[in-house]
Amino acid sequence: MASDPAYRDGLYQARLDVRDGRRPHLAVGRWQTEAARASFVAGYQEGYRQSTDSPNSALYESSVAQLAASGFRDGLLDGTWHRMASQPFQADQTPHYREAGLNGLSTAANAEMYKNFYREAYLHGYQQAYYSSAK
Repeated sequence: MASDPAYRDGLYQARLDVRDGRRPHLAVGRWQTEAARASFVAGYQEGYRQSTDSPNSALYESSVAQLAASGFRDGLLDGTWHRMASQPFQADQTPHYREAGLNGLSTAANAEMYKNFYREAYLHGYQQAYYSSAK
């Protein structure tokens, strides 16, 4: 993975976010393929984990990348549906965005961080699909 540009970019971006005190921000929009986006998320996850003092929980290890991938996918679906149905841009009003992929996990110690990962990816997917020129 170390030679993969998307993975390296994820590592770098996570380290910058931690260093500058910013919340997690998955900027997957610049990567065109699903594989590249997944690689970026994996690199970001690793870089963020390495750069923080937070404990390595099993939930964090196993689900951050999955939450981001499902968030992006859910955003694509909802954004496409809203565009096709001539609905207004309302990403933050959808059930997917409000639940943030944490059905039943809201008691997790880092629930807000997980919500941020999911929502950031969801918004990227929604925006990409909603403003897509494909009809």
